[in-house]
Amino acid sequence: MNFLFIENSCPLFGHQISGGGLRSTYLIKSLAQIGKVDVITFAYSDEKSNIDNCEVIFSKIIANDGYIGQRNRKNKFRSLLTPWIPETVQIVSLEKEQIIDKIANSAEYDFIVSRFFEDTIMCGLSKYANRLILDIDDDPKHKILLYAKRESSIFKRIFTILYAYANDISVKTLSRRCSLVFYSNKTQRTSRIAKYLPNIYCSDSIVPLCDYKQTKYNLLFVGNLVYYPNIIGIGHFINCIFPKIKQTIPEVQLNIIGNGIDEAHLVNWSKIPGINIKGYVDDIIQEYRNCRAVVVPIYHGAGTAIKVLEAMSYNRPCISSPYGVRGYDHIFVPGEDYLLGQDADSFAFNVIALLQSEELNHTISRNAFKKVKEHLSFEAFDKIVKDSLLEKKSTIDNIDRK
Repeated sequence: MNFLFIENSCPLFGHQISGGGLRSTYLIKSLAQIGKVDVITFAYSDEKSNIDNCEVIFSKIIANDGYIGQRNRKNKFRSLLTPWIPETVQIVSLEKEQIIDKIANSAEYDFIVSRFFEDTIMCGLSKYANRLILDIDDDPKHKILLYAKRESSIFKRIFTILYAYANDISVKTLSRRCSLVFYSNKTQRTSRIAKYLPNIYCSDSIVPLCDYKQTKYNLLFVGNLVYYPNIIGIGHFINCIFPKIKQTIPEVQLNIIGNGIDEAHLVNWSKIPGINIKGYVDDIIQEYRNCRAVVVPIYHGAGTAIKVLEAMSYNRPCISSPYGVRGYDHIFVPGEDYLLGQDADSFAFNVIALLQSEELNHTISRNAFKKVKEHLSFEAFDKIVKDSLLEKKSTIDNIDRK
């Protein structure tokens, strides 16, 4: 089989800076074990593949044409009136579409693979629906509803909510036409043909269980600080939960890892004793080695939180809000694989418990590590991709023979 993989948003291979980039790379790796993969990327210039049977044939940063804010009023309302036509809901980039069309028509590709609904429409790929593999990953409706919370006027808020549901209709319409659809959250299936493909996190590095003789009362938060739910979540933790922990453990430290924090938050949070904003770090593994527990105070967003899997893969226990483990609640059990912070008091109580009890820390870490290896390994991810594609190819071949 021959695949043309389109990446519009995330750097790939050795340049992963987000969960999206990781998922794209894992998907390419799986596809390359089935057939030849050609990659077009608009997210990184001079991208080079480090995966066998995969070649980057076009690599150049081309800016997105925009989403809601850059539409005129006529097109905005048209998207609400005709949501079953995806091209009225999202903007198509003619430049990207022309590049893809030229390459797609110059070779025999069995499947064209795209990540994210918005990027699929932006790149003009709906015309290839009969051989399109769409990995939705983050649900557009939930992503857009985040913007509604931030709108300054009631009118804009109502429009954005309506636009979110128009996107939902478009996603389901396109999903029914696609050859194959993957989604990452079990509760967000978009069509009968859609296959659940969980997000995973893989690392060759081994981090031993926390040694309380070698570590201090260190907590860790890892996340992209440009992403609004991360800023809101860690802000809530700093303002409402961290002071409660300090009352019991005055020497507690919170290390915050991630790019993109704005100047106002950097200045304000850096003034608080025990808060260390490190930004980007060269050795994330060492940060996990130095901490006793990882906090995941996420209260809204889209998709699933890779930060939970990353912590579990490095043998560090998580204390998470209910929303932070969304998409994994059929796998991980609170009290066994992680500790749940339903509110500020219970969140602080469970953080204190993990900071003080090495036995509890190790028990939670072992349980979570085992679950990740059993259910969320690359082997499990790869099997879903291969089985789904081989089943689809068999169906197509049977139709052709008839």
